[in-house]
Amino acid sequence: MNEYLLLFSNFGKIQVNVKFEDDGGFITSMKMNPIEITKLISPINGQFFSEMTFDDYPFEVYKYKINPLKKTLTIHVRPLKEDSKKRQVPDDLPQHGQFQTVGLCATQH
Repeated sequence: MNEYLLLFSNFGKIQVNVKFEDDGGFITSMKMNPIEITKLISPINGQFFSEMTFDDYPFEVYKYKINPLKKTLTIHVRPLKEDSKKRQVPDDLPQHGQFQTVGLCATQH
């Protein structure tokens, strides 16, 4: 599982906020460059990560909200349910041979 505090460079113009369900927590905001959005995507299966840790506590990510006008990314999370903590296979691994190649490229104009 990816640790939020280690995910982004903390440099750039995009502010990253975390919204805990029911306002059940707080963690510092980070900064990122727009290209860092790819850090939210699994290199294994090309899907957005649906689990993340915050100070080593596991949470389910249920929504990513990008506001290009305000230059913000908000990650909405809630505590993991007990049964999802016991899963044998992490959600970012492909199931039954479902492999896919993800290619990303950025150019500067």
